Amino acid sequence: MNPANADEYLEKLKLGVAHANTSFTPDNGGTTYLFSHSTSYDWFVKDLNAVFYLLKNLSQDDLVVVFYKGVRYTYRITDKRIVSPKDVSYLVPQTGKKSLILQTCWPPGSTTERLLLFADLVEEFVEST
Repeated sequence: MNPANADEYLEKLKLGVAHANTSFTPDNGGTTYLFSHSTSYDWFVKDLNAVFYLLKNLSQDDLVVVFYKGVRYTYRITDKRIVSPKDVSYLVPQTGKKSLILQTCWPPGSTTERLLLFADLVEEFVEST
């Protein structure tokens, strides 16, 4: 999904988490960029599909788990930043290291700024069947 096309990404956000087509999927050698809504009120989570409403509570060294195509990817948060919505420098494809960027609105439920969490891959786990 094109993160520069508001019509496209707003439709995807209605479904939950969106993946920027300028980034890699977790099974490839680069940065995965995912974003979703947040809210400051628990009762709006379902209405807004605010999947990332608890990102604000995460800190450096916390773990984030992403499941993709039957594989569990565990990442450790290395940085947390609040940036302008116009700062899109992190959307440039980054190769060479499997990492993760999670983005949501800041403050929660607004469009004033963006909260970004940066994390590095620490484990890939494929369950045996």
